[in-house]
Amino acid sequence: MDPTAKLFDDWARRGEAERMQEGHLPRAEQAIAALGVQPGDRCLDLGCGNGWATRLLHARAGATGGAHGVDAAPDMIARAREQSAGLEGLEFHVASFEALPLPDAHVQRGFSFEALSTPPTSARPCARCGACSRPGRPSWSAPTSTPRTTPATAGPSGWESP
Repeated sequence: MDPTAKLFDDWARRGEAERMQEGHLPRAEQAIAALGVQPGDRCLDLGCGNGWATRLLHARAGATGGAHGVDAAPDMIARAREQSAGLEGLEFHVASFEALPLPDAHVQRGFSFEALSTPPTSARPCARCGACSRPGRPSWSAPTSTPRTTPATAGPSGWESP
C-alpha cells in the first residue's frame, strides 16, 4: 500500500478525519462557495478523506449533478460511504489521482483541500484532472488551512493558473 494511503487509513481509524473536518470547515465552505457550484454540476473532491467536503459539494450540485470523492486510503473511503449512506448522486472511489475512475469531460467543478499540496503530488494527477474536466467552464479550488485559495482551471495539459 502507498505510504500516504497507509497514513490516512491510520488517521481514519483514529477519527482524525472528523477533527480535520471541524478545523477546515470554514475555509472549505468559503472555497466551495467561490467555486459557484450550480444544481446539476458534477463535482470532484480529490483526497476526500471521510467525504465531508464531498457532501458539501453534493449539497450544492444535488442529485441531478452529483459529486465524486476520490482517496487512495480504503479506510477513509469506507468512512465516507458510511457517513453518506442514502445520499443519491454521491459516489466514493478508492483510487490514486493519476488513475481517476471517471470518464473524460465528466466534471464541471473540482475541489481538493490540501491534498494537492501533499507530497508526492506531481503533474500527472493534474493532467488526469484536466482530462476529466468538461471543456467550457471547469473551475477548481485547492485551498489550504491558511487563508490562501489557489483557483485554477484544469485543461488537457493539467492545471492552468488564471
